[in-house]
Amino acid sequence: MGHNALSNTLLVLPARKGGFGIVALYFISVFFGIVAGIFPWWFVVSAVIAICFFIIAWFFPEFAVVLLLASLFGVLPESLMPKLALGGGELKPEDLGIPVLFFILILKDYKNFKILISPLRHYVFPLGFFVGSALLSALIAVLYKTSPVKDVFNELRPYFTWLFLLVFFMAINNEKKILRFKVLLLILALILAAGVMVQSLSGVSIFGRGQEVRQLWSTGGGVAGVMRSTTPGMFLMTGVLIYIFAAYAKEQIKRPFLLCVFGAILSGGILVGFGRGMWLSVIIGIVMLAFFSRKAAYTKLIIVFGLVCGISFGGLLIVKPDYVSAIADRFLSVGEELERGSSFGRRKEENFYAIQKIEQSPLLGVGLGGRYKPENSETLAWPEQSRYIHNAYMKVAVKTGLPGLFAVLFFIAVTIWRTWDAARFRSGHKDPALAFAAFWVILTTMVFTSMTQPNFVASNGVASIALAIFLSEALRRDSQERRNDDEQS
Repeated sequence: MGHNALSNTLLVLPARKGGFGIVALYFISVFFGIVAGIFPWWFVVSAVIAICFFIIAWFFPEFAVVLLLASLFGVLPESLMPKLALGGGELKPEDLGIPVLFFILILKDYKNFKILISPLRHYVFPLGFFVGSALLSALIAVLYKTSPVKDVFNELRPYFTWLFLLVFFMAINNEKKILRFKVLLLILALILAAGVMVQSLSGVSIFGRGQEVRQLWSTGGGVAGVMRSTTPGMFLMTGVLIYIFAAYAKEQIKRPFLLCVFGAILSGGILVGFGRGMWLSVIIGIVMLAFFSRKAAYTKLIIVFGLVCGISFGGLLIVKPDYVSAIADRFLSVGEELERGSSFGRRKEENFYAIQKIEQSPLLGVGLGGRYKPENSETLAWPEQSRYIHNAYMKVAVKTGLPGLFAVLFFIAVTIWRTWDAARFRSGHKDPALAFAAFWVILTTMVFTSMTQPNFVASNGVASIALAIFLSEALRRDSQERRNDDEQS
């Protein structure tokens, strides 16, 4: 009797509203219950996350893109994310997620693939030349066994991240998705800024991968009571801050209240990173806005900018007074750092050995994964020190040879010109502040800070550059389509 009743219930459920979903949920629950009894909990969690990502990627690809960025920037807990061991190394969640999302988008809209990525035609040759030189370098390193496969793979990973460019254009392909994507980027930037402030003030790490919380060191040694908190999402944070300022200067934002609130949070996140190059980049961005804004609007911006700085410093003065003096000392100690700072001295030493290797092998370099620096006390404690170099241009030259350096310089020139042209475009951007912010991100990542950070050969830097290119070209395409519509009407 009970068995027949159960059978009748299962037969009737699919016919009723919501019945099929209940049955599906039942079988999914049973499946994961069996899996949980066989595999460890972390495997089950990773499997659930992977399935959820597939669903989100199919129906809401712009959300999937932001999730990948959040993973890359360390916001999502890495211990729970799907990973895969490979060649002595490990495929990170975004290493798996980017190609998965790419193929899902191809399946959904393969007929419009060429149309969607058409704005990238100006970048195909320079970027292809740059990435191709890296792939050739990696292939030579593996075939001739000049470097361990693990090291080659780790240094090749950032070049793989350029696939983000295709994913951006395919996933965010209409005005509604772009608007939603901008809101999600703002939320992610605010989470990053609030998180690094909490990390710095508490000394407790809440983010993973690349998020560094350590005592601040200046030319005079450690600064007591001041913790430096950095994030691989720094360029997103600062880019959003510059966008907010630009939107106010271009009168897209009329009321300064949100500008002050969001600006104070983002500024706080930038300040606790104690990156002098980033601070200088923000100041340069504010100055550059004078050439893109009306005089009256720019004057208002400077007043509000001073107010935001006052709120940020006032908050730090109340919570952690030592931070204000540490910020002032670090900002004013640039000359002293250049004369006798250990950080600047280390970079000079890196450049010295890199130039020697370039002279020995100007065409091929040492190859991806190759060592350019002789062993010393530092490299014995940290073996990666013999492979890592802070200067992005020098790193490309020493790893891939002068052809790779010429390729990246060509790519940088094309990117700066395209984003500059979009930023000064006067025939009707819907969001001129976004065009300016994209141009600023390109200058910051590829010029201003690339001497001290390997931005365009680091995954977080590549993702930030790809994001800026996408936003700039998407605005250009939208303007062109609207002009065509106006001409036809």
